[in-house]
Amino acid sequence: MARRLGALEPERDEFAPPTTSTVRDDHGRLLESVLDAEMDEPDAGTRRKAINLVLKTARDQQSEEQPEAQEGIFRKGLRRGLIWYELGPRPIRADLFESGLAQADNPRSGAGQAAREAFTDEQGDAEKASGDHPDFVTDEEAATAEAPQAPPIAPAARRLNAMMLLLELNAKRLKRLLDATLNRAADPGSSPPDAADLDLPVINPRVVVMLTLAELEGRAETHGMTAHGFKLSATDLRQTLARARIIPMVLGGKGEILDIGRGQRKHPGYMRLGVAVRDRGCIVPGCTMDPERCNIHHIWFWSEGGVTSVYWSAMLCDGHHHDVHAGLIKVIPDGGVPKVILPSFIDPTQAPVRNRYHLIQVRLAGPGLS
Repeated sequence: MARRLGALEPERDEFAPPTTSTVRDDHGRLLESVLDAEMDEPDAGTRRKAINLVLKTARDQQSEEQPEAQEGIFRKGLRRGLIWYELGPRPIRADLFESGLAQADNPRSGAGQAAREAFTDEQGDAEKASGDHPDFVTDEEAATAEAPQAPPIAPAARRLNAMMLLLELNAKRLKRLLDATLNRAADPGSSPPDAADLDLPVINPRVVVMLTLAELEGRAETHGMTAHGFKLSATDLRQTLARARIIPMVLGGKGEILDIGRGQRKHPGYMRLGVAVRDRGCIVPGCTMDPERCNIHHIWFWSEGGVTSVYWSAMLCDGHHHDVHAGLIKVIPDGGVPKVILPSFIDPTQAPVRNRYHLIQVRLAGPGLS
């Protein structure tokens, strides 16, 4: 860590006397002091992420003032039989990309399932359908033989599959739109295309930007951040606000009520958004699961008369959700900011705790977002 911190120091003359650390973050704090505070984090994974983020933020601060001039997709050439690309988007676009990747990773969604099944071996399927087999194999043996099970699709491959399915949907929509335009020009009485014909299990990326009232009014040095932890520039924030739907987290957009009682068990989309903005992922300490792959848990169990509301809800990944219902972990609302009580063999004090892994970027962005 000392070597990485030293690399951020300005270059000195070969014979200049040694000095103390001078690098500061964008809030004027000595980087050495910030790193020293992060060393107090007990969870090793969270501590490592915090330190890496502090150093990365400092490096980015020393980079060029207009990184958007260099954004784009760059073809890097052929390597190991694949065409490689390098992607460099602005933070607001990166969050849209991250949202799509997280949805592709979710096995519970239609898009996640399709990404795990896409792009199968069509040639092998065609040969199987045609009944072709070696001469020494009889027709009966070929009919009863089980095809070898395909290996599971790697995470990187299913993310690419999800993006390709999204491109496929766009291509189909454009073709349908063009055909409909030509048909209606020839026959004004023809009906528009049916949206059901374009129903494909594709990802639906969404950007969520969180900012304080001071940032919205321009009274803060920071400019908000995305749900996946990307800090925004003033330009990104202005462009986002110009086309965004502002959702106050007190009532939700259009005055949506954040407590619907026993009327519905499943959390509506706007209510899930409120929980996601508050929890930012699984609330169990050290868990790194993104909000797109988490479940909304009824802290007051639905089977025991619980209600569907943001106050009585918490984000949990599949594994920790099962742990809660198995009685290993307990979740309490704690005034609307849920916390967990870990098993006694992990925490003998049984103190309510909350995951800090997803909140590191928020705290480092400044006191207005902490």
